[in-house]
Amino acid sequence: KPVTFGASKIKFTTGTAPASFDNDLTITDVKWIQLWKDGPKFAEFNVGAANNKPEDFGDYFMGPQPDVEISDSWGDNYNWKTPTEDDFTALISKCTFEYATVGGVNGWMISGMGDYSSNSIFLPAAGQSSDRKGEGWYWTGSGSTRQRPCLTIWVSAGTTCKDMSSATATIKMSIRPVLNETEE
Repeated sequence: KPVTFGASKIKFTTGTAPASFDNDLTITDVKWIQLWKDGPKFAEFNVGAANNKPEDFGDYFMGPQPDVEISDSWGDNYNWKTPTEDDFTALISKCTFEYATVGGVNGWMISGMGDYSSNSIFLPAAGQSSDRKGEGWYWTGSGSTRQRPCLTIWVSAGTTCKDMSSATATIKMSIRPVLNETEE
């Protein structure tokens, strides 16, 4: 028999939030996925992903002002932002990474922990705009205008390796946004 909780006890681990792509006046609800308790709510796909598919690399952005890039690409409603370095550091420590193929694209299926273990996101191996295809390089919204922290994921000897590193802000990488839940 299922356990029933009152409305105040229910925690939603997926949902949607609006975005308008490339200054289009049409509002689209973007699915978000939460992977651990009190964790960020990751968008289902990268900024600029063709047909809103999780396996598409999306657009590549330079590092100094990723949140500006998101508002330019996903509308000025500020519902979405670039993940912080802490968001990605927690993703590395709290989640399970499995090298996978979705829609013919290699990348990582990242599954949540505990009560969120049935939730997952797919980060395609988008690399950087100039090279490193087969690796995952994703900007954070923290750092200076010269160097910016980024999430790097790759496979070595059949094992998924993941780390936070730093890159010159002029390198172009993908952005996987998170829901902006801060008060304006």
